[in-house]
Amino acid sequence: MDVVMKIARLVCLIGVSGYGAVHYHDLLRLHQSGEVILAAATVINPDEESEKCGVLRSIGCRIYQDYRDMLAAESGISELCLIPTGIGYHCEMTCAALTAGMHVLVEKPAAAVIQDVRRMQETERRTGRFVAVGYQAHYSDATLRLKELLLSGTLGKIERISCAAYSPRGEEYYTRNSWAGRLWVGDRWILDSPLHNAFSHHVNMLTFLAGETLTTSVSISEVEGELYGARGLEAPDTAGLRVKTPAGISMQFAASHRCASAGGFARIHCSEGDVYWSVNSTRIIRKSGPAEEWQHELDRDVMLSKVLHRIDDPSAPVCSLEVASVPVLCINGMHESSPVRPIPADAVSVIPDGEYRETVVPGIESACRDSADQGLLFSELSLPWAQPGKVVGLRDYREFPKNVADLNRIHACPS
Repeated sequence: MDVVMKIARLVCLIGVSGYGAVHYHDLLRLHQSGEVILAAATVINPDEESEKCGVLRSIGCRIYQDYRDMLAAESGISELCLIPTGIGYHCEMTCAALTAGMHVLVEKPAAAVIQDVRRMQETERRTGRFVAVGYQAHYSDATLRLKELLLSGTLGKIERISCAAYSPRGEEYYTRNSWAGRLWVGDRWILDSPLHNAFSHHVNMLTFLAGETLTTSVSISEVEGELYGARGLEAPDTAGLRVKTPAGISMQFAASHRCASAGGFARIHCSEGDVYWSVNSTRIIRKSGPAEEWQHELDRDVMLSKVLHRIDDPSAPVCSLEVASVPVLCINGMHESSPVRPIPADAVSVIPDGEYRETVVPGIESACRDSADQGLLFSELSLPWAQPGKVVGLRDYREFPKNVADLNRIHACPS
């Protein structure tokens, strides 16, 4: 009997600190199992990461301090480049890796602004390489199962989608790197927010599940957003977003990091039943027929294995730039719809937590749930600090404003 030998793919990694440490440990596991060879890594802070550098050298991994040097030296050697870096660098690094002849797994979100995603897509087409985006839940077999169920019509038509998501983030979260809590750093957009970072999984997944084919996300016609900050950050820590599609589906998102507890829900309202989705499970409640529930596999090795399989099989599904462009488009429209407005001090409480402090808006959890459940933005719930944004059309949306001054001019224009 013929024995098929599995080839270990050569991969490289940009960054081993912060969230890059997660990818570092992922690749070490796959290196040890023989699924990949971790050929090269960029480590900009080798003194701080001396232990990781020692481990990398022990397995024969070449170490560079500049990703451009690594890509030049490893071109024609490494087949896949992992990019778990700050949002503002996703486009630049992805295009450089593609041009070096590598496929790419880039962390979520794909980029800060839609013109950067389109630049990545153009480079993808030109080089003949693919880009996968690290929305981990997208790679679960349960996601495909749910999408097939929705497309089968057994739950009827999707009528609306509602999502509330909240999880506390203290001061250490916003001081962990140079871009957390920022809209703009240097000459780059970041657009950090709960819906563009921690809960971007929810925006990506729900827009994907509403898509009309098995591999595509839903089209967006317009959005309306409300952005708020409770501690004077540049970027919002609380956000409301209403999304409308050409087919008439309304999607409502409400999210905050200024809460005392974590929770929320994501619900797909269909004419013949409802889907309750979380990153861990799916529950189906039918108007007629039995309920159904299943758990999701969230093993990161599954995501990496599926990305590696794509190298062999161009038809193998990954979270593509086409899919991941939709949440970026929604977030860009949200930021054009509303400036970041301060939540007044009398609506905020500060809770000491060791050396850090937790800033909370009492009642924000119920406000997020009510917003999502009722399909209303925060201002429509009559919260005293909430103000409406503008409706922004996205059917022919080409690019986000080039800089902060241009964005401010948009906000200064009347609705």
